[in-house]
Amino acid sequence: MISIPRGVADAKRCRNILSVSVKYGFSDLIGHKKTKKKISAQNLRLAMEELGGAFIKLGQLISLRPDLVPIKYCREFSKLQDHVKPFSDITAKQTLHKELKHSSKSIKLGKLIASGSIGQVYAAEINDHKVAIKIMRPDIEKVMRTDLDLMYYLAQLLKKKIKSDIIDPMEIFEQFRMYTENELDYNVEAKNIEGFYENFLKTHIIIPNVHSQFSTKRVLTMDFIDGTNLLKKRLTKPEKRVFGKDLANSMFKQVFIDGLFHADPHPGNIFITDNKKLAFLDFGIVGKLSEKLKKSLSDLFIALISKDLDGVVDAFIDMNLVSYKVDRAVLKEDVSAIMGKYFDNELWATSLSELVFSTIHTAKRNNIKLPKDYVLLGKAFVTMEGVGKQLYPEYSLAKEAKPFVKELVLSKYDFKKVFGDVRRSTPKLAKFIMDVPQKTNYFLSELDLLEDRLLNIEKDARKLQTVISHGTNRLVMGIVIAALLISFAIVLPVNGTYAFVILLIALALLVDVAYTSVMDRIKFK
Repeated sequence: MISIPRGVADAKRCRNILSVSVKYGFSDLIGHKKTKKKISAQNLRLAMEELGGAFIKLGQLISLRPDLVPIKYCREFSKLQDHVKPFSDITAKQTLHKELKHSSKSIKLGKLIASGSIGQVYAAEINDHKVAIKIMRPDIEKVMRTDLDLMYYLAQLLKKKIKSDIIDPMEIFEQFRMYTENELDYNVEAKNIEGFYENFLKTHIIIPNVHSQFSTKRVLTMDFIDGTNLLKKRLTKPEKRVFGKDLANSMFKQVFIDGLFHADPHPGNIFITDNKKLAFLDFGIVGKLSEKLKKSLSDLFIALISKDLDGVVDAFIDMNLVSYKVDRAVLKEDVSAIMGKYFDNELWATSLSELVFSTIHTAKRNNIKLPKDYVLLGKAFVTMEGVGKQLYPEYSLAKEAKPFVKELVLSKYDFKKVFGDVRRSTPKLAKFIMDVPQKTNYFLSELDLLEDRLLNIEKDARKLQTVISHGTNRLVMGIVIAALLISFAIVLPVNGTYAFVILLIALALLVDVAYTSVMDRIKFK
């Protein structure tokens, strides 16, 4: 049995977790006895569904992170369903009034569309304009905080129980804590949506526009998207292929051009509008790529297509996946072993999902720490390819994006782009060149100072060597003088003449030692 951890106020929730754990066979894991019992992925998913709240959110997050847990758990957790009883419309209106004050009078709240563990979505109208409003659950922060406290306690217990290099419960908890903090602030999602809206403004992909004047930390208002779930829409075969290509191109645009991508593009977040356009929804989880990582990913993808092992190795190093000190020959052999079966065939004919999972599995096996956004990207590719295969079985994300990738290769060597990169780098290069004389003078002056210091150290070392040498000589002479004085005392009663000679020698040596000491002091003053 486990005891209720200190600092957690909700004892009822603790008992609920304990009873569900016993029900699904996890009592040994959270008890005090050590166990080697394996955790069933299906039972863990069912337990999370029954516990609800933060535990469902945790499972949904883990399903996106195959670098945190084995892939079988990711696949099982992707089935998690958020069954939550909706809160009342009266409560929703009270939240709107509290958050938006007088502006709430402009909102005509319509029917409930969806309900989740964090909030629920309503259709609404603002001045005859149709919108969707996401309203956060009352007291959800307190509920999530309680669950986080309990999860932290359970993560500590599991870390002691599970001696595994594959799963780190505390790392999973930290990732979830950061994710939850973002989920509990709709301003974060609003900013994400605004970024996507700007990126796709001049395309035929639809992104809802955020109404910032009607949005707060607990309320998010955006355009209402009239449409149907991608997989529930009745489409002809040619239409399915068109949307499959749109999916691929939109994904590659997000990654290689925008550096901002939808990290959870499952069918519920992809709609076909009434006028047959592709629309993306729910931007709670997104990935962000720096310019450097975007370039490295482009280089990696081009290298994979070109079957260029050296290019793959260079891209891995550029992405800081491996150290610059790594043995390139060994790494090249490892990459060749991983990519061999993909290089033997055309990349277009292989599953990008398998390639992603192979890369992540190999990285984990070799203790390579993958960047969070890289893993989210890999899982987004996997999810997107899965959606495409449900459209039509022969769908290949890489194959559908072939024209885009060709443009990517051409743009890499495009004169205007290269010239633009050089032009952007010119101010930095000019500053570097202008700073060279000053930096050189500074370096030379520092070198002079260092040389002086080294000369002083050398002089001091020589002095020390002389002092030690003289000190050693005096020590030896002292021992000899002491021996002569002892001899004098022994010989004196027997033969006074010999004793007198010994005494004279001892005195002469003593005078020499005294004279040398005085001269050394004068010399080293």
